[in-house]
Amino acid sequence: VCFCAGEVQLQMKNNPNVLFLGNQSQHELKELYQLSDLFILPSYGEGFPLVIQEAMASGLPVITTDHSEYHNYVDSEHVRLVPRTVDSFRVAIDEVINNNQMRQIMADYSRQRALEMFSWEDSAGQIVMVYENVRVAKDIKRAGMREIFDGLLKVQIKEDK
Repeated sequence: VCFCAGEVQLQMKNNPNVLFLGNQSQHELKELYQLSDLFILPSYGEGFPLVIQEAMASGLPVITTDHSEYHNYVDSEHVRLVPRTVDSFRVAIDEVINNNQMRQIMADYSRQRALEMFSWEDSAGQIVMVYENVRVAKDIKRAGMREIFDGLLKVQIKEDK
């Protein structure tokens, strides 16, 4: 099953083993994740995509393109980070599909890592921290501007005397 477009879809459109579904609702995605054995995302780069986090939370082994920022979120021993070539993905898919122990270790890691890193509580806490940092920065800026204004006002008063 593939929710993709572009180059990947063009290269695989005649493969009878691949089904292209297009856009899905959140409920449908949840069901599809639960029915899947493996999550694969060839990507040019987009931060750390939510779909990877969703797949990990569903306990799926993940194979995706190797982007340097992904190393900040996952252990490359347990999430396959591969070059963005068809051959690299083909080899990684075959390796994971044909090794039950590896697939189970990757699945367990995905679920555990998602629980540790990607909970709504943690995400909300990080957002609150960003807003708090912005507020503090604005307060510091205001205080600094007030000091500058007060200093200019004192200079003006001295010149007027």
